[in-house]
Amino acid sequence: MRIISIEGQRTYSEVRDLQKKILQKRIDGSIEDTVLFLEHLPVVTQGRGLQKTGEDRPRHMPLPILPDSIEFCESERGGDLTYHGPGQLVIYPIVHLGESLLFPEKDIDFYIRFLEKTLFDILKPYGLVGEHRKNATGVWVNQMKIASIGIALRKWVTYHGIAINVVNSMKPFQLFSPCGFQAEIMTNLESLLKENLPWEEANWRGWLETLWARQWGGEIESSSFENLVSKFS
Repeated sequence: MRIISIEGQRTYSEVRDLQKKILQKRIDGSIEDTVLFLEHLPVVTQGRGLQKTGEDRPRHMPLPILPDSIEFCESERGGDLTYHGPGQLVIYPIVHLGESLLFPEKDIDFYIRFLEKTLFDILKPYGLVGEHRKNATGVWVNQMKIASIGIALRKWVTYHGIAINVVNSMKPFQLFSPCGFQAEIMTNLESLLKENLPWEEANWRGWLETLWARQWGGEIESSSFENLVSKFS
């Protein structure tokens, strides 16, 4: 498995295009499973369907009126509206279910539960008990949501993935109903851990990426976005 940390912050649309290139190469069998760590520039994305919350509502939530500083993009992933932005770690595993050491079976539910469990295991030493809700993917702590999950699948290869709120602002979530929930349920690790932050200064990405890679049994390599585009073209 190859785990790559993309330097800086990138737009949703350009990373989506990169994912599709990596996806096709993984389908063809020309590359190994690949995981991308990154931060997006501010964007609200809309997935292809509902996340069940137990309440009747339209298939898609009403689109918000966004400031010019926040992009809007549609996506192939599951779920409805969510926000990505600086201070949030986005993880895109492009892995072949049924042909992966971690995922030897073609089991989508197991894969999603594995994403959740990875974060559960990372948070546990810091006194945070992660939970998942019935009919609602993602990771919850103290009835607050800190991570959203939305995946897509083509020929049993996954793309898109999980977004973990770490030091990002919660204000953009107030512009809409994230995945059908009230915006007030969204939180980040900085708020939950308060003064007991386990990372040094601004190195929250290095802290979380290292712990995630350790859970998945891989080593992290750092790359510019431009180098990846060239490599996977």
